[in-house]
Amino acid sequence: MPANKSLSENWIGERIRELRRIKGISQEALAIKAGIPMVSLAKVEQGKIQKPAFQMVWKIVVALEITLDEFVEGQESENISK
Repeated sequence: MPANKSLSENWIGERIRELRRIKGISQEALAIKAGIPMVSLAKVEQGKIQKPAFQMVWKIVVALEITLDEFVEGQESENISK
């Protein structure tokens, strides 16, 4: 049976882009704050890397100052809009 197709093939990249824009952070600023190459972040957002390493996602989540639950479930905290 195929995996759940209700999620986009690039849901991770789309979610990162969405949260980054809500926070008002550029790709460059997020990459620096997360300690990852900006090229890698751009590739994840564009869907060129659809399954990034968990360590990369974790660094991005921490840099966005959200919980992993908020990232995965799409539940935004009060802090995201600040």
